[in-house]
Amino acid sequence: MSIHMHYEHQCLACGEDYLPFDEENRRCPKCGTRAREVEPCIPAVLSAAVYNDIWGCAVLSTGDHYVVMAMRALRGFLKADLDMPKSEEELDSTSEKLLACFSFAKCEHRIPHTKAFIKAVLREAYLKSKT
Repeated sequence: MSIHMHYEHQCLACGEDYLPFDEENRRCPKCGTRAREVEPCIPAVLSAAVYNDIWGCAVLSTGDHYVVMAMRALRGFLKADLDMPKSEEELDSTSEKLLACFSFAKCEHRIPHTKAFIKAVLREAYLKSKT
C-alpha cells in the first residue's frame, strides 16, 4: 500500500503538468503562466515520500510524481551524508547539489521549479526534525 497525492494540474496555456506547491512557485515552469490556485502540499509530500520509500509506491498522478521527486532528493541527501541546511544559503546550495539526482533531458525548463521544490521539502524536513 502506498500514500497517493491525488493532484493533477495542467497549465491552461501550454498543457505542462506541474504542481504549484507554494505562492512563489505557482507559475508554470515551461511558459510562466500563473496557476489560479496553490496546492500547499509540502508536509503531505514529505510524509508520503518517507512512507512510500519504505513500502513502495506507484505513480498515478502529478502529485505522485512529486512524491517520487521528494523521495529521490531525500535519498540523495542521505547518500551524500550532507548536513541539514539551516539557512537559506545552505538550502540553496544543498538543493543545487541534489539536482544531480534528476535527469532533465528535453525539459531543462523544469530545473528552477524542481530546485525550489527540493528546497521546500528540505525546509519542511528541517522543521520536522526540530519538533
